[in-house]
Amino acid sequence: MMNVIFKLFSFLVVLVVIVATLNKHWWMPASSSQPHLSITKNLQVSDLVASISCPLTPQLNFADKDHLQHIITKIQEPHNQNLSSVFHLIHLFGAEAQARNSDGSTTRLVNMLLDGDSGKQYFKDGLILAETRWGLRFPEIDHADLSSQQRNTEAHPGQGLATLATAGIPLTATIIMPDGESQSVQQILDDVQANFVLDGDIYWDVVALAIYLAPADQWTDKFGRTISFDLIVDELISREQSNMLCAGTHGLIALTTLLRVDNETQILSSRHRDKLRRYLAQSVEQLVQAQLPEGGWASNWTVSYLETKPAMIPIENIIQSTGHHLEWLILLPHDLQPEPILLEQAARNLVRLVLTRIDSKKWRNKNFCPLVHATRSVILLAGDNPGQLILNSNKEAKAVSVDGTK
Repeated sequence: MMNVIFKLFSFLVVLVVIVATLNKHWWMPASSSQPHLSITKNLQVSDLVASISCPLTPQLNFADKDHLQHIITKIQEPHNQNLSSVFHLIHLFGAEAQARNSDGSTTRLVNMLLDGDSGKQYFKDGLILAETRWGLRFPEIDHADLSSQQRNTEAHPGQGLATLATAGIPLTATIIMPDGESQSVQQILDDVQANFVLDGDIYWDVVALAIYLAPADQWTDKFGRTISFDLIVDELISREQSNMLCAGTHGLIALTTLLRVDNETQILSSRHRDKLRRYLAQSVEQLVQAQLPEGGWASNWTVSYLETKPAMIPIENIIQSTGHHLEWLILLPHDLQPEPILLEQAARNLVRLVLTRIDSKKWRNKNFCPLVHATRSVILLAGDNPGQLILNSNKEAKAVSVDGTK
C-alpha cells in the first residue's frame, strides 16, 4: 500500500514539473537575447527620435514667458493621476521628468512604468504591465466598467509604448516586473506586432512601430501575415477624419510621424510617400479654410467655418482641437506647413483660452489631456523646452505630483 502511495505521489510531482515547464516556455514570453540597459538616470535620446521630434516651424513670439511658466507651474501642482495622465506628463516634460512622492522624495516618471516596485507605489489597484503569450501589455481602460477607477489603464491602445518611443526609451531598456523578473521594452513591442490589426484604434501603435522598427518597412503578425507601413498609410487615409479620435488629430499625428521617420530612413514606397504628402497637404488646406476668426479650430474643422457659422463653441472644444492640431503641424516638412501667421494666431488664442481656465483645479483635472497637448504645442512653437521650464519653476522639488499629495 505504501509503495502505491509513493508511486502516485512521484507521478503527481513529475506532472506538476511538466505543467510548470510548459507554462513557462509556452504561455510566458521568451526573454530577450539582447543585452538590457538599466533604467538609467540620464537618457541619451536616439538620433532618430531627436530628429523626428524637432519642430520644423519658425520660432514665434506670441506669448509672454511668464504666462507659459504659469501654465507649467499649474500642471505641476498635485493631481491624482492615472496611468494615462503619467503618459501625458512624460509626453510633455520628457523622459527625465520627476514625480514628487508623498514623503518628499522624487521618482523618475519613466521608472514608474518600468520598475514594478515604483509602479505599485502609485497604482495599487492592478498591474501596470501584464504578461501575455506574446510579450507585455499595458492594460486598456474598460469602457463597460467606468464605475471603477481603473487608474492603471491606458486610454488608447499603444499609448504607453508610443510614449516610451517618443521619449527615446530604447527597446533594450530593462523592465523589472513586480516579482523581480527582468523583461525589456522589446516585449511590449513584440505583443503589439503580434496582435496588430489594421482596423480599430491603431494610431499610437503606428507611432511606436514606426520609431522602433525603422528602417524596417514591414513585420509579421502572430498569424504570419505581413503588415507594411504602406498598408497603414492606405488604411488611415481611407478613414473619415471625424472618426479618427480627438477631432481627427490622432490619425494626422500618426501619419505625420510616418512621414518624418520616412524622411530619415525610407519606410514607405515612393507611391505611398507621394500619396501621404498629398493627403497631409489637403488636411492643411482644410485647416486654413476652417480656422476660427480668433485663431485655432473647433472639432468640426473638416467643414469650413464660413459654411458652419457656429453660434457658440465651448472653450474646451477649441483647446482640445487646436492643441492637438498644432502638435502635428509643427512637425510637417517646410513645404507642407501653413503660413506662420496661421500658427501664430492659433497659438496666441490657445494661450489666451488656457489662461482663462488654468487656475481652476477642478477644470485642470477634468481637462488634463487636452491641457497637456495644448501646453506642449505652444511651448515648442515658442521655441522653449518644457523640461527646462520645470527647472525655471519656483517649485522647490522641481517635479510634478502624481499621487495627489504635496
